[in-house]
Amino acid sequence: DTLYNETKKDEIVFKVPIEVPCLFNINDADLKTYEKSKNLGFFKQTGKLEFYVYQFTLDELDIEINIGDYVGVQINEEHIEYFSVVDDGKNNFANNKTMYGIKPFYRSCVAVPIDSNEFNGK
Repeated sequence: DTLYNETKKDEIVFKVPIEVPCLFNINDADLKTYEKSKNLGFFKQTGKLEFYVYQFTLDELDIEINIGDYVGVQINEEHIEYFSVVDDGKNNFANNKTMYGIKPFYRSCVAVPIDSNEFNGK
C-alpha cells in the first residue's frame, strides 16, 4: 500500500528455487490449540527446521541465505514442507564453525514452519 510501501498480493514475485545440498533436521511437531482454556481447535504444527550448509557450497552456487527466505524440504514425491528462515547463521564466530578462527566454514540455520496461506510454492 502507499503508507507502508508494501506489495499487493498479486504482485509478489519469487525467484526460481535452487537445490542446496545440506544436512537438515526437522524437530518434533508441536500440538497447539486455538482456545487453551477449553482445549478446542487442536492442530499439529511441524517442528522447526535446522539445516547445516558449507559456506563453500553457498559461494559455489552463488547464493545467500537471509532471514525471511523460504526453504522447502521434499517430504515425499507429492509433498514439500515450507519453512521461513529466522536465523541465517551469519554470526558464526565459534571456533568449530570457522577455519583457523577467521573464515566461516559452515552455517547453522534455523527455519520455522509457515502457513500454506503465506506461501505454498506456487
